[in-house]
Amino acid sequence: MSSDELGDSLETQFENGGAICFIGEPVLDIYINLDHWPKLGDKACLLSQETLPGGTVANMAVNASWLGLKTRMIGCLKSGEISDQLIKDLNEHGVNTDFISLTTDAPDPVCYVFLTEGSNVAAYPDRSREKLFLDQESLETISKSRVVCSTPEKLRRICNHDDFLQSIRKVKRSGGHLVLDIDTGAEFDAKHPLETEASIVIMNEFGAERLFGMNWEQLSSRLPDQSPDIKSVFTCPDITLFVTGSEKGVWTYRDGWRLWEVTPAPVVDPTGAGDAFVAGIVTGIAQGYSFERCVLQALDCGKQAVGIKGARLR
Repeated sequence: MSSDELGDSLETQFENGGAICFIGEPVLDIYINLDHWPKLGDKACLLSQETLPGGTVANMAVNASWLGLKTRMIGCLKSGEISDQLIKDLNEHGVNTDFISLTTDAPDPVCYVFLTEGSNVAAYPDRSREKLFLDQESLETISKSRVVCSTPEKLRRICNHDDFLQSIRKVKRSGGHLVLDIDTGAEFDAKHPLETEASIVIMNEFGAERLFGMNWEQLSSRLPDQSPDIKSVFTCPDITLFVTGSEKGVWTYRDGWRLWEVTPAPVVDPTGAGDAFVAGIVTGIAQGYSFERCVLQALDCGKQAVGIKGARLR
Protein backbone atom coordinates (compact mmCIF):
# COMPACT_ATOMS: atom_id res chain seq x y z
CA MET A 1 0.00 0.00 0.00
CA SER A 2 1.42 3.40 -1.00
CA SER A 3 1.62 6.36 1.37
CA ASP A 4 -1.21 8.08 -0.54
CA GLU A 5 -3.40 4.99 -0.27
CA LEU A 6 -2.52 4.73 3.40
CA GLY A 7 -3.56 8.34 3.93
CA ASP A 8 -6.85 7.80 2.12
CA SER A 9 -7.46 4.69 4.20
CA LEU A 10 -6.74 6.60 7.41
CA GLU A 11 -9.28 9.29 6.51
CA THR A 12 -11.89 6.58 6.00
CA GLN A 13 -11.08 5.11 9.40
CA PHE A 14 -11.54 8.52 11.05
CA GLU A 15 -14.97 8.86 9.52
CA ASN A 16 -16.19 5.38 10.43
CA GLY A 17 -14.91 4.51 13.86
CA GLY A 18 -11.46 5.64 14.90
CA ALA A 19 -7.86 5.24 13.87
CA ILE A 20 -6.86 3.15 16.89
CA CYS A 21 -8.96 0.82 19.05
CA PHE A 22 -7.51 -0.23 22.41
CA ILE A 23 -8.89 -3.27 24.19
CA GLY A 24 -8.42 -3.06 27.95
CA GLU A 25 -9.41 -0.83 30.83
CA PRO A 26 -8.07 1.96 33.04
CA VAL A 27 -7.02 1.50 36.65
CA LEU A 28 -6.21 3.85 39.49
CA ASP A 29 -2.47 3.73 40.15
CA ILE A 30 -1.52 4.07 43.80
CA TYR A 31 2.10 5.24 43.88
CA ILE A 32 4.05 4.30 47.00
CA ASN A 33 7.54 5.81 47.27
CA LEU A 34 9.97 3.81 49.45
CA ASP A 35 13.38 4.74 50.81
CA HIS A 36 14.84 1.42 49.54
CA TRP A 37 13.86 -2.01 48.25
CA PRO A 38 13.32 -4.19 51.32
CA LYS A 39 14.68 -7.72 51.41
CA LEU A 40 12.51 -10.61 52.60
CA GLY A 41 11.61 -9.92 56.22
CA ASP A 42 12.97 -6.36 56.01
CA LYS A 43 11.05 -3.09 56.36
CA ALA A 44 11.09 0.04 54.23
CA CYS A 45 10.09 3.60 55.04
CA LEU A 46 7.10 4.95 53.11
CA LEU A 47 8.20 8.38 51.92
CA SER A 48 5.01 9.44 50.14
CA GLN A 49 1.84 8.13 48.54
CA GLU A 50 -0.38 9.50 45.77
CA THR A 51 -2.92 8.32 43.22
CA LEU A 52 -3.02 8.88 39.46
CA PRO A 53 -5.21 7.44 36.68
CA GLY A 54 -3.37 4.69 34.80
CA GLY A 55 -3.55 1.19 33.42
CA THR A 56 -1.29 -0.17 30.67
CA VAL A 57 -3.75 0.02 27.78
CA ALA A 58 -5.42 3.18 29.07
CA ASN A 59 -2.06 4.94 29.22
CA MET A 60 -1.41 3.93 25.62
CA ALA A 61 -4.81 5.29 24.59
CA VAL A 62 -4.31 8.63 26.37
CA ASN A 63 -0.84 9.04 24.88
CA ALA A 64 -2.12 8.17 21.40
CA SER A 65 -4.87 10.76 21.78
CA TRP A 66 -2.29 13.34 22.91
CA LEU A 67 -0.28 12.53 19.78
CA GLY A 68 -3.30 13.52 17.69
CA LEU A 69 -5.07 10.24 16.92
CA LYS A 70 -8.75 9.40 17.29
CA THR A 71 -8.80 6.64 19.92
CA ARG A 72 -11.40 4.35 21.45
CA MET A 73 -11.29 1.89 24.34
CA ILE A 74 -13.27 -1.33 24.67
CA GLY A 75 -13.37 -3.09 28.01
CA CYS A 76 -15.16 -3.73 31.28
CA LEU A 77 -14.97 -2.09 34.72
CA LYS A 78 -16.48 -2.67 38.14
CA SER A 79 -19.33 -0.24 38.82
CA GLY A 80 -18.48 2.41 41.35
CA GLU A 81 -16.99 5.82 42.03
CA ILE A 82 -13.44 4.87 41.02
CA SER A 83 -14.57 3.61 37.62
CA ASP A 84 -16.68 6.72 37.06
CA GLN A 85 -13.62 8.87 37.76
CA LEU A 86 -11.44 6.78 35.45
CA ILE A 87 -13.92 7.00 32.57
CA LYS A 88 -14.26 10.74 33.09
CA ASP A 89 -10.46 11.06 32.98
CA LEU A 90 -10.26 9.18 29.67
CA ASN A 91 -12.95 11.36 28.16
CA GLU A 92 -11.13 14.50 29.28
CA HIS A 93 -8.06 13.21 27.42
CA GLY A 94 -10.01 12.66 24.21
CA VAL A 95 -10.48 8.88 24.48
CA ASN A 96 -13.91 7.56 23.48
CA THR A 97 -15.26 5.20 26.18
CA ASP A 98 -18.68 4.35 24.71
CA PHE A 99 -17.73 0.66 24.67
CA ILE A 100 -16.48 0.34 28.25
CA SER A 101 -19.20 -1.59 30.07
CA LEU A 102 -19.82 -1.59 33.82
CA THR A 103 -20.47 -4.69 35.93
CA THR A 104 -20.66 -5.66 39.59
CA ASP A 105 -18.62 -8.84 39.01
CA ALA A 106 -15.09 -7.48 38.66
CA PRO A 107 -12.15 -6.57 40.94
CA ASP A 108 -11.58 -3.02 42.06
CA PRO A 109 -9.68 -1.17 39.30
CA VAL A 110 -6.57 -0.31 41.30
CA CYS A 111 -2.85 -0.99 40.88
CA TYR A 112 -0.13 -0.55 43.49
CA VAL A 113 3.13 0.87 42.14
CA PHE A 114 6.15 0.76 44.45
CA LEU A 115 8.94 3.18 43.53
CA THR A 116 12.51 3.60 44.69
CA GLU A 117 16.08 3.83 43.39
CA GLY A 118 14.92 4.70 39.86
CA SER A 119 12.91 1.51 39.34
CA ASN A 120 9.44 0.22 40.09
CA VAL A 121 7.30 -2.84 40.84
CA ALA A 122 3.59 -2.94 40.00
CA ALA A 123 0.93 -5.20 41.55
CA TYR A 124 -2.26 -5.62 39.49
CA PRO A 125 -5.54 -7.34 40.41
CA ASP A 126 -6.08 -10.81 38.96
CA ARG A 127 -8.60 -10.47 36.12
CA SER A 128 -7.88 -13.78 34.40
CA ARG A 129 -11.33 -15.20 35.20
CA GLU A 130 -13.21 -12.27 33.70
CA LYS A 131 -14.97 -12.56 30.36
CA LEU A 132 -15.50 -9.79 27.82
CA PHE A 133 -18.31 -10.15 25.31
CA LEU A 134 -18.01 -7.92 22.26
CA ASP A 135 -21.39 -6.84 20.90
CA GLN A 136 -22.00 -6.15 17.24
CA GLU A 137 -21.35 -2.43 17.51
CA SER A 138 -18.00 -3.05 19.24
CA LEU A 139 -17.01 -5.57 16.57
CA GLU A 140 -17.87 -3.13 13.78
CA THR A 141 -15.81 -0.43 15.49
CA ILE A 142 -12.86 -2.80 15.73
CA SER A 143 -13.13 -3.81 12.07
CA LYS A 144 -13.05 -0.16 10.96
CA SER A 145 -9.94 0.70 12.97
CA ARG A 146 -6.54 1.27 11.44
CA VAL A 147 -4.79 -0.33 14.41
CA VAL A 148 -6.11 -2.56 17.20
CA CYS A 149 -3.85 -2.64 20.27
CA SER A 150 -4.04 -4.82 23.37
CA THR A 151 -2.21 -7.44 25.46
CA PRO A 152 -2.43 -11.26 25.41
CA GLU A 153 -4.04 -11.29 28.85
CA LYS A 154 -6.82 -8.98 27.73
CA LEU A 155 -7.48 -10.80 24.46
CA ARG A 156 -7.90 -14.05 26.37
CA ARG A 157 -10.87 -12.57 28.21
CA ILE A 158 -12.84 -12.22 24.96
CA CYS A 159 -15.47 -14.98 24.96
CA ASN A 160 -16.72 -14.62 21.36
CA HIS A 161 -13.35 -15.45 19.78
CA ASP A 162 -14.65 -16.18 16.30
CA ASP A 163 -16.45 -12.85 15.99
CA PHE A 164 -13.37 -10.94 17.12
CA LEU A 165 -11.20 -12.96 14.75
CA GLN A 166 -13.37 -11.97 11.80
CA SER A 167 -13.12 -8.30 12.77
CA ILE A 168 -9.32 -8.47 13.09
CA ARG A 169 -9.02 -10.12 9.69
CA LYS A 170 -11.04 -7.28 8.19
CA VAL A 171 -8.59 -4.83 9.75
CA LYS A 172 -5.63 -6.72 8.27
CA ARG A 173 -7.23 -7.03 4.83
CA SER A 174 -7.57 -3.24 4.75
CA GLY A 175 -3.86 -2.84 5.55
CA GLY A 176 -4.27 -2.45 9.32
CA HIS A 177 -2.57 -4.23 12.22
CA LEU A 178 -3.16 -6.06 15.48
CA VAL A 179 -0.47 -4.86 17.90
CA LEU A 180 0.27 -6.80 21.09
CA ASP A 181 2.27 -5.61 24.09
CA ILE A 182 3.39 -8.80 25.83
CA ASP A 183 5.02 -7.23 28.91
CA THR A 184 2.06 -7.30 31.27
CA GLY A 185 2.49 -10.64 33.00
CA ALA A 186 0.91 -12.81 30.31
CA GLU A 187 3.26 -14.77 28.10
CA PHE A 188 2.62 -14.89 24.38
CA ASP A 189 0.80 -18.09 23.41
CA ALA A 190 1.81 -19.14 19.91
CA LYS A 191 -1.16 -21.53 19.77
CA HIS A 192 -3.84 -19.05 20.80
CA PRO A 193 -6.01 -18.22 17.74
CA LEU A 194 -6.28 -14.51 18.57
CA GLU A 195 -2.65 -13.89 19.52
CA THR A 196 -1.35 -15.51 16.35
CA GLU A 197 -3.14 -12.81 14.33
CA ALA A 198 -0.76 -10.15 15.70
CA SER A 199 1.44 -8.62 13.02
CA ILE A 200 3.35 -6.38 15.47
CA VAL A 201 4.58 -7.56 18.89
CA ILE A 202 6.30 -5.33 21.44
CA MET A 203 8.14 -6.69 24.49
CA ASN A 204 10.78 -5.62 26.97
CA GLU A 205 13.97 -7.57 27.66
CA PHE A 206 12.21 -9.74 30.26
CA GLY A 207 9.47 -10.65 27.82
CA ALA A 208 12.14 -11.55 25.27
CA GLU A 209 13.88 -13.77 27.81
CA ARG A 210 10.63 -15.65 28.47
CA LEU A 211 10.01 -15.99 24.75
CA PHE A 212 13.48 -16.83 23.43
CA GLY A 213 15.25 -18.12 26.55
CA MET A 214 17.96 -15.45 26.33
CA ASN A 215 18.56 -12.33 28.38
CA TRP A 216 19.44 -9.00 26.77
CA GLU A 217 23.19 -9.60 26.79
CA GLN A 218 22.83 -13.08 25.31
CA LEU A 219 20.41 -11.87 22.65
CA SER A 220 22.59 -8.88 21.73
CA SER A 221 25.69 -11.08 21.45
CA ARG A 222 23.94 -13.12 18.74
CA LEU A 223 22.13 -10.41 16.83
CA PRO A 224 21.85 -9.37 14.09
CA ASP A 225 23.38 -12.42 12.38
CA GLN A 226 22.28 -15.30 14.64
CA SER A 227 18.56 -14.73 15.00
CA PRO A 228 16.32 -16.77 17.28
CA ASP A 229 13.88 -19.01 15.41
CA ILE A 230 11.17 -16.39 14.85
CA LYS A 231 8.92 -18.60 12.75
CA SER A 232 8.69 -21.25 15.47
CA VAL A 233 6.99 -18.67 17.70
CA PHE A 234 5.12 -16.36 15.31
CA THR A 235 3.01 -17.64 12.42
CA CYS A 236 2.39 -14.23 10.83
CA PRO A 237 4.67 -14.15 7.73
CA ASP A 238 5.24 -10.39 8.02
CA ILE A 239 5.79 -10.20 11.78
CA THR A 240 7.46 -7.08 13.20
CA LEU A 241 9.08 -7.29 16.64
CA PHE A 242 10.30 -4.69 19.11
CA VAL A 243 12.49 -5.65 22.08
CA THR A 244 13.09 -2.74 24.43
CA GLY A 245 16.04 -2.67 26.81
CA SER A 246 15.56 0.67 28.60
CA GLU A 247 18.77 2.68 28.31
CA LYS A 248 20.48 -0.20 26.46
CA GLY A 249 18.47 0.42 23.30
CA VAL A 250 15.80 -1.26 21.22
CA TRP A 251 16.15 -4.25 18.92
CA THR A 252 13.68 -4.39 16.04
CA TYR A 253 12.96 -7.27 13.69
CA ARG A 254 11.49 -6.52 10.28
CA ASP A 255 13.01 -8.77 7.64
CA GLY A 256 16.16 -8.60 9.75
CA TRP A 257 17.37 -7.26 13.11
CA ARG A 258 18.53 -3.72 13.90
CA LEU A 259 19.67 -2.09 17.13
CA TRP A 260 18.46 1.47 17.83
CA GLU A 261 20.42 3.50 20.35
CA VAL A 262 18.68 5.40 23.13
CA THR A 263 19.73 8.87 24.26
CA PRO A 264 20.19 8.80 28.06
CA ALA A 265 17.65 10.87 29.97
CA PRO A 266 17.17 11.78 33.65
CA VAL A 267 14.71 9.32 35.23
CA VAL A 268 11.94 10.71 37.42
CA ASP A 269 9.53 7.78 37.11
CA PRO A 270 10.10 4.78 34.80
CA THR A 271 6.54 3.47 35.19
CA GLY A 272 5.05 4.58 31.88
CA ALA A 273 8.00 4.38 29.51
CA GLY A 274 6.80 1.18 27.86
CA ASP A 275 3.24 2.45 27.46
CA ALA A 276 4.50 5.67 25.88
CA PHE A 277 6.77 3.70 23.54
CA VAL A 278 3.83 1.58 22.34
CA ALA A 279 1.73 4.71 21.80
CA GLY A 280 4.49 6.17 19.66
CA ILE A 281 4.59 3.03 17.52
CA VAL A 282 0.84 2.61 16.99
CA THR A 283 0.20 6.29 16.23
CA GLY A 284 3.03 6.30 13.73
CA ILE A 285 1.57 3.23 12.03
CA ALA A 286 -1.91 4.72 11.93
CA GLN A 287 -0.56 7.93 10.40
CA GLY A 288 1.33 6.04 7.72
CA TYR A 289 4.80 6.99 8.93
CA SER A 290 7.87 5.17 7.67
CA PHE A 291 9.19 2.42 9.94
CA GLU A 292 12.16 4.54 10.96
CA ARG A 293 9.96 7.51 11.83
CA CYS A 294 7.69 5.24 13.92
CA VAL A 295 10.68 3.97 15.92
CA LEU A 296 12.15 7.44 16.44
CA GLN A 297 8.78 8.78 17.61
CA ALA A 298 8.42 5.86 20.03
CA LEU A 299 11.91 6.42 21.44
CA ASP A 300 11.13 10.10 21.95
CA CYS A 301 7.84 9.24 23.72
CA GLY A 302 9.64 6.84 26.06
CA LYS A 303 12.28 9.46 26.83
CA GLN A 304 9.60 12.02 27.67
CA ALA A 305 7.71 9.55 29.87
CA VAL A 306 10.61 8.73 32.21
CA GLY A 307 11.21 12.44 32.82
CA ILE A 308 7.80 13.07 34.41
CA LYS A 309 5.74 11.61 37.26
CA GLY A 310 3.05 9.22 36.19
CA ALA A 311 2.63 6.98 33.18
CA ARG A 312 1.35 9.53 30.68
CA LEU A 313 2.93 12.14 28.45
CA ARG A 314 0.41 14.74 29.55
